Amino acid sequence: MLRGYHHKQDDSSQHTPGCVYPGRLRPEIGRTGRLTTMLFEKFEYMAQFQAELDAQDVVPFGAVTEKILSATEAVVNGRKVILAGTNNYLGLSFDPRCISAAQEAAGKWGTGTTGSRLANGTFLEHQALESELAAFHGVNHAIIFTTGMVRFTGVVKSHPLPHHTAAV
Repeated sequence: MLRGYHHKQDDSSQHTPGCVYPGRLRPEIGRTGRLTTMLFEKFEYMAQFQAELDAQDVVPFGAVTEKILSATEAVVNGRKVILAGTNNYLGLSFDPRCISAAQEAAGKWGTGTTGSRLANGTFLEHQALESELAAFHGVNHAIIFTTGMVRFTGVVKSHPLPHHTAAV
């Protein structure tokens, strides 16, 4: 048994409600009500899981994209595959107009904002795009998000009303 862990059949009163612990192990809660698990011990389950994957010659993050063939196809680990997990929803990543605009923007602004709008402010181009999107949709305001996670967090937290439009 790992030090600092109890097996599931142990006293269920030490289970933290709403928490899911990997496998059949869960952290021990000490007299103070705080977790007594040592920092590296809590990763023991992941180390065991990785050892099992290694023994089976499974590399979950080892897929290497060797060549992009189109917006929806690539060569991965020597095989032609369909790209089902890209964010290239409109197929514009190889559009010459988009490539040219990206090159121009990178020359003017660098390759990225290096942080969030909260930390670094809003670029002029962000405001221009938001104004264009608002006008296109016939609404007063629009906001763009740089990642899917931030987008969903922002939209969910805003609690859109029935008469609002949320394009996610």
